[in-house]
Amino acid sequence: DHGKITTVDGQGMWRAWKRGFTSNVRAFKDLIDNAVDAAFDDPSVKKEADDDFIGRIDIYPDVHQSTTTGLCLLNNCVSTVAPLEKVFVVYESSKVDSGADAVGENGVGLKQACAALSDLSFVLVKRANTQLSFGVIAESLQLRGGVRLPSFN
Repeated sequence: DHGKITTVDGQGMWRAWKRGFTSNVRAFKDLIDNAVDAAFDDPSVKKEADDDFIGRIDIYPDVHQSTTTGLCLLNNCVSTVAPLEKVFVVYESSKVDSGADAVGENGVGLKQACAALSDLSFVLVKRANTQLSFGVIAESLQLRGGVRLPSFN
């Protein structure tokens, strides 16, 4: 199963995600904020003595035959990110009563920002240098009978 279909109206959820930001600039800033949070050197994360981790964020246009077709945001993370199959779950949060240390954990901002910016977004995640995940956030996949956010490892 590459992304469960929920019982929530997917088309209605897409409309709600699109309304999550008052402008495309704010939506993109939220994605950048997520990237900054991920790259932040958290002193509570145990690091190897020789670990010289440096957080990086790169933003560049996706160009095909001299036409800009989208934007790419590439970042690294100080700790292992959650699998996309967990990030893409709707209405399930491990942040409940967990405080500020769990910001961005359940992907709400990711889903909202992607919906606000485009009707089709691709998410690629490399986890712990051993696993590559690919996910799709697309308006055309949403059903009245459920939210569909497929991901593949």
